[in-house]
Amino acid sequence: MLTSCSEHQKVPRNPFTINRNVTCEDLTLEGYQWMPGVDVIIIGKRFGDTLDYYQMEYYAGLAYFDYRHLNNLNVVKVSSQNEEKEFVPLKETPDICHESYPILKNMVIEIDKFDTLKILDLIDKEKYSLEEKAKTYDIYQADVINKITMDTFNISVYEQEERYYFSSSISFY
Repeated sequence: MLTSCSEHQKVPRNPFTINRNVTCEDLTLEGYQWMPGVDVIIIGKRFGDTLDYYQMEYYAGLAYFDYRHLNNLNVVKVSSQNEEKEFVPLKETPDICHESYPILKNMVIEIDKFDTLKILDLIDKEKYSLEEKAKTYDIYQADVINKITMDTFNISVYEQEERYYFSSSISFY
């Protein structure tokens, strides 16, 4: 998938909708920002109690970010298979969109403990089918399948540090 100067794509904010034509540039135009991570590049945006983020991938042989040797939060090390290492000040926002594309959409919504019991009732059964998965450490896990597009979203409801969350994720491929 190549990024191009095509028409701006809207970024869906529904946990069960994906626009596979969205680019890194589309995300940044809508206010999504680089979120430092350990081993992947993530562009995200917070909307109240909801965090919507996309994992980015780079074309083979191009720059990737290396966080392992950071000792100053104001800089990020950029590495490449073909170039020497250099440091880029975070204040100058690294060009995370150069030769990159989204590969995963994830939406996490903080919910009340009571909502963990009823959140699945909010899923429109006319538009989506629900296939429960074996439980692990999560309170609930399932696949939500869009009956029209057949896109499959992996969902879970889980507790973390005495807070409760609903998560929906889908791969672009």
